[in-house]
Amino acid sequence: MKVFVYGTLRTGEENAYLLNSAERLKEQAYVQGALYDTGAGYPAAVEEEGKIYGEVYEVGHEDLVMLDYLEGYVEGRQNNLFERKIRSIKADGKMFGGYVYLMNKKQPGFQKILFGDWKMHRMLRDGEEFLYFAYGSCMDTKRLDKAGMLHHFSRWEAAVLPNYSLTFSCRRIDGSRADIREDNGEVEGLLYILSDEAAEYLFRREGLYSSVYRPVIVQVEDSRGNRREALTFTAVDKQDCSAPPRHYAEEILRGAERGLSKQYINKINMQLENLYTL
Repeated sequence: MKVFVYGTLRTGEENAYLLNSAERLKEQAYVQGALYDTGAGYPAAVEEEGKIYGEVYEVGHEDLVMLDYLEGYVEGRQNNLFERKIRSIKADGKMFGGYVYLMNKKQPGFQKILFGDWKMHRMLRDGEEFLYFAYGSCMDTKRLDKAGMLHHFSRWEAAVLPNYSLTFSCRRIDGSRADIREDNGEVEGLLYILSDEAAEYLFRREGLYSSVYRPVIVQVEDSRGNRREALTFTAVDKQDCSAPPRHYAEEILRGAERGLSKQYINKINMQLENLYTL
């Protein structure tokens, strides 16, 4: 049985331990609907227009019993706060069915969650310093300096994002841009410590308001091998890989030279050469 989780059951959240025996199939998935902050420390999914982002797990019967208890769901009862329903879940361009816990009716005073992502909502709400994992052109300093933002990006270290691979699947008019795809690979990048003042710059640069990329929270490994949650971005409309503009490839490679491994830089070079010869 597949279950889509979007709040306190997600990786790193307070109830994630309830899924320790379950298999996480996808970290980046979504269902149709809208997400609201209840003000009680957890979100509620409502069947409205929009997208709700979360994770997909393969669970057993005992797991499902525990989830029903957490959500206060009793099959056949008329006054459940949440109902367990089968809905379409999409991840990496594939669609499949699974359970989602949906609130029967949103309450007055609920706050709609920006980007439909509980983890992002909590990060933005806290309004403090945050970690940002850059794997593409934001590793380079040239455009940061030109935009007058370089001082915000002065604190960084090399880091690795496990279980993802670098792709060039964000299609633009002049060529593709970098993206990440869930698999058994690794993506190297720079882990910045940023203030909330830098968030708006990143949102504009990554085209959030035109739905080019969307923000996601991932777990990266820092230079000491510690797992840490960080903001990064992934393409909304993923396409087949194609060649990026030459100037963009140069930015990535120039940024990679600041701290990524020689082996990984060689891998990017080979990947780009293959795309340019297609």
